[in-house]
Amino acid sequence: MTEKTASPIYEVSARIDKWQEGPYGFFGFAKVLSADPPAAEAIYFASAAKALPELGEPFDCSISVVKDRWRVIALASEREPVEQELSGIVLSCCGNGMKRSWRIELNAPTDEARFATLTTQVLNQAKVAHLEHGQPLSFMALLPPEGDWSVTKVLTPLAAEAITDHASNCAIFALALTNWTTDTDKKSLAFAVNSPPSKVWPLVYVPTSLLFKQSIRTIHPADAIDASAIASAKPTVLQAAQVLQCGSAQELAGLSIDCLQLALTWDAAGARWNCRRLLAPLRLRDPNPGEVIDWVSARVTELEAPAKAKVEETADVAEPCGDDEADSPVVKKTQVSIKVRMDINDPRVGRGNISGYFTTSIVDAAGLAEGVTVVVRISSSTPPYWNAKRLHRSTPLREDL
Repeated sequence: MTEKTASPIYEVSARIDKWQEGPYGFFGFAKVLSADPPAAEAIYFASAAKALPELGEPFDCSISVVKDRWRVIALASEREPVEQELSGIVLSCCGNGMKRSWRIELNAPTDEARFATLTTQVLNQAKVAHLEHGQPLSFMALLPPEGDWSVTKVLTPLAAEAITDHASNCAIFALALTNWTTDTDKKSLAFAVNSPPSKVWPLVYVPTSLLFKQSIRTIHPADAIDASAIASAKPTVLQAAQVLQCGSAQELAGLSIDCLQLALTWDAAGARWNCRRLLAPLRLRDPNPGEVIDWVSARVTELEAPAKAKVEETADVAEPCGDDEADSPVVKKTQVSIKVRMDINDPRVGRGNISGYFTTSIVDAAGLAEGVTVVVRISSSTPPYWNAKRLHRSTPLREDL
């Protein structure tokens, strides 16, 4: 039973001994039993109540002046709990998946309870996946009829503060929070990001398209509570990369991992960390700065339409003319370049798709077309990708076969 009022509200204990019938239905006079009451009694309308107290039994309620009369405006059981701002330190956590919860010891225990409970659902709303033991936090909470305070909103720490600007540009390990296979239609997967010395693990969603592209077929969850999970992340990623780059078809089919290495970016509008790039494991490893690898076997998969013209300066002379050669006219010849995509499979770099630009004269002379086998030189570019830089030889397709 609730009613808006501008008058002060008092919490008292009262008792009703009988019901009476009036023009507005049944009502009773609640005798106030509390010491130093603001009024001796207050009228209680049964029609406005969600539940009726038993006659002759004391009950707790709120009373206030409404239309110049003292009235019972709410039973204690009907009062809506009021959120309070509290603070505390993470003591422990238990459970798995979405049923995980964190027990928080309050900095200033209340008369009602000394602890608060934080659920995964509420923590995820703050774009955070996990809090380690000893992490301080502030929050809004409600006190249920029995038990600990229930956290409704995390105020601090903020996900933005969990990772420094320097760390965001580095490779960061992330532990999977759920199962996934290529048979599912999920667009993204939740990961908990570990960035020491922070005890706050931000929640990051990784697009499954990145996993498909790297031939990663199965993900299984890791447990951030288990210290060995993050300790084994690096060897797990290295082993997975070895399988993706050089493993057999059977090894690829059996590969299942629980962690990734990511580069992150901060989304201020969404107040969350996003996956900027998957760094490991990869089918085709990233090059080191300035790295060049020669004699790499590849197979042409696509030739794109001419994209740009390459200008070369040459002397327009038929043969050397002694001292007069320096005075020969210089002309500019324009060569159109074609982007050639190709698949490579080399134990030095792994397997995947790269591309390079070759002039039309080279493309024509080498007979480059889809399916043609070539041997190329590859080198690093910025950002760190492999580019085909020189064509050593090709095996053109025979038209007479």
